[in-house]
Amino acid sequence: MWSLTIRTSHQKVVEYHPKAGITKIGRTPDCEITLRDEAVSRHHAEIQYDPRKKLLTIRDLDSTNGTFVNGRKIITRVQLEQNDQIRIGQSLIGINLADTHMLDQQENIVTLSKELSKALLIESIENFGVLLNDLSLQLINVSDKLEALKEISEYIEAMIAATKCQIILAEDFDHMKGKNEFPFPILLRVIEERTPMLISNIIADKILMEGVSGSKASAIIVLPIIIGPDLAGIIYAEQEGIVEKAFDRNDLQLVMAVSHQIALTLLRFEHQKELIHHANHDPLTNLPNRTRLLDRLEQAIARSKREEDFNFALFFLDIDDFKVVNDSLGHIIGDKILQNIGKRLTERFREVDTIARIGGDEFVILYEGLDDLDHTLNIAERLIDCFKQPYVIEGRDIFIAVSVGGTTSLMEYNNPEEILRDSDIAMYRAKDAGGSKFQLFDSEMHKELVDLLELQTSVQMAVHKEELILHYQPVISLLSGQIVGFEALVRWNSPEKGILGPDRFLLHLDTTGLLNEIDLWVLSKAIEDFSELHKNYPEIPPHYVSVNISERTFFNYQLSSYIDHITGEAGFDQNNLVFEITERANIKVDETILQIMNQLRSKGIKLSLDDFGTGYSTLGYLHRFPVDFLKIDKSFVQTVGMGGENARIVETIVSLADHIRMNVVAEGVETEEQFEFLRGIHCAFAQGYYFSHPIDIHSVQELLNSKPSWKKWD
Repeated sequence: MWSLTIRTSHQKVVEYHPKAGITKIGRTPDCEITLRDEAVSRHHAEIQYDPRKKLLTIRDLDSTNGTFVNGRKIITRVQLEQNDQIRIGQSLIGINLADTHMLDQQENIVTLSKELSKALLIESIENFGVLLNDLSLQLINVSDKLEALKEISEYIEAMIAATKCQIILAEDFDHMKGKNEFPFPILLRVIEERTPMLISNIIADKILMEGVSGSKASAIIVLPIIIGPDLAGIIYAEQEGIVEKAFDRNDLQLVMAVSHQIALTLLRFEHQKELIHHANHDPLTNLPNRTRLLDRLEQAIARSKREEDFNFALFFLDIDDFKVVNDSLGHIIGDKILQNIGKRLTERFREVDTIARIGGDEFVILYEGLDDLDHTLNIAERLIDCFKQPYVIEGRDIFIAVSVGGTTSLMEYNNPEEILRDSDIAMYRAKDAGGSKFQLFDSEMHKELVDLLELQTSVQMAVHKEELILHYQPVISLLSGQIVGFEALVRWNSPEKGILGPDRFLLHLDTTGLLNEIDLWVLSKAIEDFSELHKNYPEIPPHYVSVNISERTFFNYQLSSYIDHITGEAGFDQNNLVFEITERANIKVDETILQIMNQLRSKGIKLSLDDFGTGYSTLGYLHRFPVDFLKIDKSFVQTVGMGGENARIVETIVSLADHIRMNVVAEGVETEEQFEFLRGIHCAFAQGYYFSHPIDIHSVQELLNSKPSWKKWD
């Protein structure tokens, strides 16, 4: 009966007696012999036993790593003999023809297993299985490449009784020239031909005598280390003087097997090197990334604490309006610009400085060896100058501007994240100042940011606690003296601070999704209030309600369907709805905004340009805006009575609006004098404290029931 003794990579010995027919060997549980080894394929090989002929054969099942019998990789089915050894992955299988009566005795089975395990251990040294397994296990935790190669060299010395063994990497070939310790002509031949060489008696080999007089070797093994198409290095082993057993072909085969393990080890370290590089560098620009930057920052902070005279500065760069570049020229051009920016910064700064890309269009420069604050300003100026010359991309000149924020180790930081945060805060302050500027961080900036975060959190809680309320301010027709509509104004009924106007909590929410949430709540609540008002007082003519809409909400693709939903549920006529868009939003006239505006107007919704005169609009393109109202900012209206320049500005706006068929609403009317001036220049509408303060919906009902009227035209 055939007996298979299986020695796994975990040094366990298992007995298995194959049955008639086919026995599958593999990694999955459905195999009769399961080897829990990642180097073993799911269905790796099969053994076939013919009891009649007492014939045992094995064949490989197209496995990934192959099946080896007595150290040779098998291609076809192979007949197995007594004491044959099979290597599959990191496991060895010994073949033994055992007597049936012996197998019945448990003691004899144990003895046989021990003897066969010992034999496997000895035989596998010649057939490479255990050696390679033990060697690979030994190298797993070696983190240094040179240390790993040294351990392999020592392993080879012990296995083949070499006096010396050295692994020479390809990068070190030039350093070997002229060294008498090596028979260089022999090494050169192996390098050029990439074939192994075994010389058991170097003195007797007359052909190779020349050029090796400096070496004391009596026998050598030299063979190449091949990784793919490349020569990664060579293994050089030698024996000196007279030895009990000179190198033979078995030793050469052993070293050849180990060379494969060396190749795997070198690949592992190369992959580790690549992984470390990718983990610490930006894939687009190949600059250090955030991880690498924080590491360098931590080192700089530690050094600044050790050395009193060492200081550094951190500069945070963000490209101004880079989204416009991507949207207009495409992301491919945008990526090329980012690559060129990284290249230009690298050329302009020193090698000791760390230039990193940490985000889409965000770059950071760590400048070490700072003199003083004046030095910081000089560096920042030089940094901004880097962008004064255009970038030439595919024959096109592209000008880029950046906002730069910075801080220094003079602020005595302890944490790299903190210094990065503060330089980021300073950068946004520079951007808010108009861009293409530098701003140095100070502690007040951080306090303002903390206050803003607390405000945003408080407003978020106010929304969920339903602490927001709406007040309405009437809009008066200066021709009829009657109320024609109301502007919805949001208020925060804070339990701690009382009723707060929008200037106390909305102005700092324009970059958050919370503002969009508040906009939609105001829209829904205003429609609900005026729908009820129109239903409860049918005798009162419907009045329009005007709602302020932020830029973020205006460009929300779901706004149109949301309006249809809430007006449909409330039974509200969309002809009585006005959207106010502040001119300060800097909305550009393009096809997108014109399409949105025309879509809203097609529903009957009217549009109003709020705060006119304070933003970025120019008279040259005002006529292209499909808006119904211009609202003159109160800062102009409240000084018209003084006969100053603002009076002429207001008069010009009213004349212009009449020419392009737009109605004008004057905001902030507070005095009789302002009221009379606006009537005199034929301004159509007005609102302000002169007529009414903002009031809640119940007061709106009372106001309309009182049927107020202001002076009519004479």
